[in-house]
Amino acid sequence: MTITAAWFGFANYSPLSYQDQGYRVLSELRTEVDFELTKPKNQTAICSIQALNNQFAQVGWVELEFGPSEFTTLRHTVAVNTTEEAVTGLVHNCALR
Repeated sequence: MTITAAWFGFANYSPLSYQDQGYRVLSELRTEVDFELTKPKNQTAICSIQALNNQFAQVGWVELEFGPSEFTTLRHTVAVNTTEEAVTGLVHNCALR
């Protein structure tokens, strides 16, 4: 059982993680999203950030690449252009390249 538990723990390990920190609706056509990204220093991550309206429909989307860095965890602020006023902004997904 110990080996099985260790295997499941190792199988679920990911060197990439992200955490939403907040957002700001700057105008009807622009929202900023703050998040922390943790990744290996020498790797590149691609993150998709979205803005949603009050019906949870996507009104803005941007995909950005975050290259190698001196630090494993960095805080980023990303501007998302929107088609209408958003009520929230968040990271949709991040993946290592």
